[in-house]
Amino acid sequence: MKRLVLGILLLAGAVLAALPFGDSLNCRFVGNWPFGMVYSAAADGARNLVYCGSGGGVYVLDVSNPDSPQRISDRLRTRGFIGHLCYDAATHRLYAACGFAGIEIWDVTDPALPVRLGASPTRSYATGVAVDGQHLLVTDLVAGLQVLDVLDPAHPQELGSCATGSSQSVAVVAHYAYVVATDSGLTVVNVQNPNNPQRVGRCATPTSPQRVAADGQYAYVAVADSGLRVIDVGNPASPHQVGHFVSPGNPYGLAKAGRYVYLADGWQGLRVIDVLTPSNPQEVGHTYTGSTCWNVATAGGYAYTADIAWLSIVDVQTPGNPQVRSHFDTPGASYGVTLAPPLAYVSNDWAGLRVIDVSDPEYPEDVAVCSLAGSCRAFALAGRYGYLAASYGGLHVIDLQDPRHPVTAGYCRTADDAMDVAAIGRYALVAAEDSGLRVIDAGDPGNPQEIGHCATPGPAYGVAVDSPYVYVVADTGGLRVISIADPAHPVEVGSCHAVGKTRDVVLAGHYAYVAATDSDLRVVDISSPANPVVVGSYNPYGWLLGLGISGRYVYLCDQFYGVRVIDVNDPLNPVEVGRYDTPFYAHGVAGMESYILVADYGDGLQIYQNLLLGIEESPRALTFPGTRVRQNPLRNGRLELVLENMPAGNVSCALFDAGGRRVADYPARPLPAGTHEIHLPVGSLPAGAYFLCVRQSGRTGRIKVVVTN
Repeated sequence: MKRLVLGILLLAGAVLAALPFGDSLNCRFVGNWPFGMVYSAAADGARNLVYCGSGGGVYVLDVSNPDSPQRISDRLRTRGFIGHLCYDAATHRLYAACGFAGIEIWDVTDPALPVRLGASPTRSYATGVAVDGQHLLVTDLVAGLQVLDVLDPAHPQELGSCATGSSQSVAVVAHYAYVVATDSGLTVVNVQNPNNPQRVGRCATPTSPQRVAADGQYAYVAVADSGLRVIDVGNPASPHQVGHFVSPGNPYGLAKAGRYVYLADGWQGLRVIDVLTPSNPQEVGHTYTGSTCWNVATAGGYAYTADIAWLSIVDVQTPGNPQVRSHFDTPGASYGVTLAPPLAYVSNDWAGLRVIDVSDPEYPEDVAVCSLAGSCRAFALAGRYGYLAASYGGLHVIDLQDPRHPVTAGYCRTADDAMDVAAIGRYALVAAEDSGLRVIDAGDPGNPQEIGHCATPGPAYGVAVDSPYVYVVADTGGLRVISIADPAHPVEVGSCHAVGKTRDVVLAGHYAYVAATDSDLRVVDISSPANPVVVGSYNPYGWLLGLGISGRYVYLCDQFYGVRVIDVNDPLNPVEVGRYDTPFYAHGVAGMESYILVADYGDGLQIYQNLLLGIEESPRALTFPGTRVRQNPLRNGRLELVLENMPAGNVSCALFDAGGRRVADYPARPLPAGTHEIHLPVGSLPAGAYFLCVRQSGRTGRIKVVVTN
C-alpha cells in the first residue's frame, strides 16, 4: 500500500480506508533503519537545527555552519513514511505525518536523544500536520481534516473531524484552518470548537493543490502545474484568489517568511516570490538545488529544501540571489538486502551500497556507505569480494576485506541495465534486462571482463545459480535454464513459460520459486534442468517484486501488502501462514534465523520476526540462558519471570499475542548482576498463546507463555 499505487487506491476512498496499516499474522515488528528519500524538513532557528525527514526516519542536523551540516542524531525512527514534519518551538515537539501509520509525536528537547511521546492512527493516510495550541490538526487523504487533543501526547485523542476532500496539507491561524485537497481546492474550517470543526468557505484552484501556508489575511497555495496562488481569506466565508504566479516547474511545497514565499518547484528548483503586493506576486530569485525540490522550510535567512535525493541548505539572505551553500546526502530507495551477519548490505539506488549492522535487530546501525555510479539494485557475496548490479551502470566489484569499509575494486559496463546478480566463485552472473544473461569474469577484481552472454526472450530481471546451471527470470519469457559449464559459452538447456510476468527467483533443493508481478508464486521442479515443470502455486492477489527463503518459509515482497510468509514444507501445496504490511513497499527480502529483513524501497530496512520460525525451529533464540516463567500457563493475572545469572543492566519486557501485536509493555528497570524474580501483571487477557520478549544490553530473548481462562 505504497506511494506508487496511492493514486489508484484514491479512486476508491472506501477501499483505502478499509486497508489496515501494519496488518500482521504470525509476525511482529522488531526494529528498523528506515531512512530513504527526503520529502519534508522542519527548522528550529533558535537552536540552529534542521529536522530532515528521510524515508521513515529523521536526521537531526546542526546547521550552525551552513557550509557543513553535522548529523547529531539518527535516533528518531517512525513506523511509517514521513510526508510532512511540523516543529513546535513552544513545547520542543516534532510532529510527523507518517502516511498509513498516522502521526507520531517526538520530544526533541535534547536533539541528540529524541524521545517518542506517542502516536495516533488516522482514518487512512496522514499527509500534513499543524499545531493549534494543545490541538493538532491533521490532514488525511480520505477523512479530510482531523482534530486531535495532544495535551497528553502519550494518548492523543480525536476530538472532531471535517470532510474536506482528499486533503494534502493544512495551515492554521487564529483558530482557522486552511486545508488544501486535490479534489476541492482550498477549504477554510473554523476550529475554535475542536469537537465540531465547521467549514465556512471554499475557493477552487485550477489544478490539484499540494501545500498551503497562511498569515491570516492570505493563504498561499502551491498548485500542481499552476504555480503559486494567493487567496484572500480576510473574510473566511468568502475566500477568493487575488493573485497568481505561474512557475515553469511543478510546485510541490512552499514556505512563507516575511514578504516572500519560497516555492519548491520540482526539477526547476527553489523560487523566491515577493508577495508584498498579493495581487501581483513577482519572482525575485531562483536557484537549482540539484534534484527534485519537493518541500521547503525556512529560518534565519536560510531555506532548507527537501530534494528527495538530499537536503539542500540555501542562503536566502539576499532574496534576489539565493545560493546553495551545501547538501546533506541521505539514503535513496532500498531495492535489495544481502546478509553476512552481523552485517546487511542494502542496495540503495543512487546512494550506493549501505552497510548496516544488524547485531541488534531492534536498532540497526548504518556503519558505512560505498558510493557508486548508477542505480544500485542487487548485491551478491563471493568471499572477500561482492558483486553489485547497477542499472545505468553495470557490475561493480566491491572489496570487502574490511566489510565495514567497503571500497570499489573494479567495474565492468554491461550492455543493458544490470537488474540482478548471482555469484559463483570468480564469476558474476548478471541479469541485464534486454541483454539477457551476462557472464563476467572477476578473477582479476580490478579488471572484471565480460566473457560470455546468453539472450533471453524477454527482459532478464532476476537470476539464481546452482552450478553449472543458472536460472534467469525473463518477464513474459518465463524461467530460463542456462548451462555455464563453459562460462564463455553459456547455452540455454531448458525453459518454463507458465509462470507469468516474472521478476525474481530463488532456489532450494530441487525447486525454483518464481515471483511474478501479474500472477503469483510458482513452484518449479528443476530436478531435470532440461525440463522444468510447475508443480505448485500460490496466488496472493498482490504484485510480487522479490522473494527470499529461510528453511521451510518463502518470503514474498508484495508491493500492495508488504512481506508475506509462505510455508513450502510441501512444495506442491504452498500455504500463506504469516504477513506484515510494510510502510512503503517491500522490494527485497532476506531471512536471518527467525528475523525477516525487508528492503522497503522508500523506507529503508525494516526488520520483522517470523514467530512461527522462532517458536518451532530456533529454540536457542527463545530465551536467555536460565530465563524461565515460573508458572506456565499463567495464573492469577500475572507472569512470574525468573532471570538467572543475569549481568547488570536495564531489563525491559513486552508481551505480544500470536499475531505479533503488542498487548503489554513493561518499562525498563535497572537490575544488579545476579538472579532475579519479576512479577509482571497481564490483566484479563483472552485465552491463547503469547510471547514475552525480554531485552537487556542489546540482546532480545523470547519465551512462549500460555493464558487459560
